[in-house]
Amino acid sequence: MTSYWLALQQSDTALMLETQKNIARFNRKNPRIPIKTADLRRSVKARQRYASKNERGIQVNDKLRYLNEA
Repeated sequence: MTSYWLALQQSDTALMLETQKNIARFNRKNPRIPIKTADLRRSVKARQRYASKNERGIQVNDKLRYLNEA
């Protein structure tokens, strides 16, 4: 899922396709625990949420964010 996120961030369609092929291969080998499209969407959404809260590449606790504003 990390490689899919990186491909999405860089708009790298070739890497996205390669990642999707790898996920399909994983799903064939592990049919009891497949990675579904909804799982990818949820992962991307969570990563976007965390990335929006970063301050200069560092994840800051919401309760301590006021310290950076001073």
